[in-house]
Amino acid sequence: MRQLAQRITARYHLDPLSLAETGDYIRHRMAVAGASDRIFSAMAIRAIHRLAHGIPRLINLIADRALLGAYTLGKPRVNAPIARRAGRELAAAPPARSLRWLLAALILATALLAFAVQRGWIPSLPPGMTAFVARHGSESASLPATPPRASGVETAGVDPATGTVSPASTTAGTPLPTTPPALAFAEWIARPEFQRGGALASLLALWSVSPPHRTADPCAWAATRGYRCQPLRGPWSRINSLNMPTVLEFLTAGGERRYAALIRLHGRQLELANAGQSASFALGDVLSLWNGKAITIWKPPSLEATPLRPGVTAPIIGQIRQQLGPTALPGAEHLYDPSLQTRVMEFQQQHGLKADGVIGAMTLFHLQAARPEPGIPRLTAASP
Repeated sequence: MRQLAQRITARYHLDPLSLAETGDYIRHRMAVAGASDRIFSAMAIRAIHRLAHGIPRLINLIADRALLGAYTLGKPRVNAPIARRAGRELAAAPPARSLRWLLAALILATALLAFAVQRGWIPSLPPGMTAFVARHGSESASLPATPPRASGVETAGVDPATGTVSPASTTAGTPLPTTPPALAFAEWIARPEFQRGGALASLLALWSVSPPHRTADPCAWAATRGYRCQPLRGPWSRINSLNMPTVLEFLTAGGERRYAALIRLHGRQLELANAGQSASFALGDVLSLWNGKAITIWKPPSLEATPLRPGVTAPIIGQIRQQLGPTALPGAEHLYDPSLQTRVMEFQQQHGLKADGVIGAMTLFHLQAARPEPGIPRLTAASP
């Protein structure tokens, strides 16, 4: 409207926020309100960003509903399932006022069109319009309490099973032939057969070992062969930096746990496997349902005593020395001396470990993951 435009002195087009900007925006709003910036988990922020498509107005609505949901459930933090439920609830709420005004305008326009035809102002109507005007032209412009859904009108919404936005489709015709990638992954990972044992079996197959069919505990079986299951926690950057195949744990929209082995990484495409099935999905779609828990498999060296403390002598110390770089006095290559201890503590600090200089299982695991050793399965061909 021209009158409204005359009262607007400045305009600015706000593009959708990125995932990082969405997190910063939510944390800023929480800080202004005087609350902790850790109320929304990282996975909840991912879910809100995906559902809102980065639009600040929708971010506000979903985050507000998610806070109410967490309070109702007695939860101190907003997690991804709560955020996805908030998105589904907002999508399911019918915009009754907007529909009533739209229906009122449609009926009024139809009545005016019928009046114009009767007066001869419009000599003829396009084919197919005459019957419509005859049927609806005399209807009153009063609105029903709940307007009926118009047949053939394009609608778009959020899938109640996954919390993902579905493309527009016609209610009287065939849906548009498009399936969002996030929906495809949510359907794939929700299969009941995608349990922890099958995912671990897919992971062990990369090490060229296969547990017996229906093994109750693949990790216990692997331990008898010299392998170890190593539990891990996110963020994704930590899992990605290891460059090792990993079992990821997911939480479906229904709150059920599902598992898949991450066996290959192609840029931002993740290849997942379980129960003899494999498929590739976009990184963002996979992370939207990942709960931050993971398990990888590695083969620790045979040691008589662990952890290794400064002052001990062991053959593996020479290997660690070659990897981390400090030279040793002749004949002391296998001695854990102070110079090597300094390098070990630096390595531990870089990988988020306790920098105490003690070489325990987690330090050995990260040393193996960082070493370009043949025979170790990798997510990508290149070493990290």
